[in-house]
Amino acid sequence: MKKHFAAKIYYNLACEQSLQRQVDKAFESLYLSLNNGWKDYGWMQQYTHLAPLRE
Repeated sequence: MKKHFAAKIYYNLACEQSLQRQVDKAFESLYLSLNNGWKDYGWMQQYTHLAPLRE
């Protein structure tokens, strides 16, 4: 799997897990997205789907 594609998949998974209040899993998926090249840090800080991770 290409890294950029994997980064998007893991980021989207983190968003879904966050919305379902699966915080530990969401943090793990977010970590994997970052390790695979996700770099949109500004968006992560304001995206409402990730709000449960900031609580």
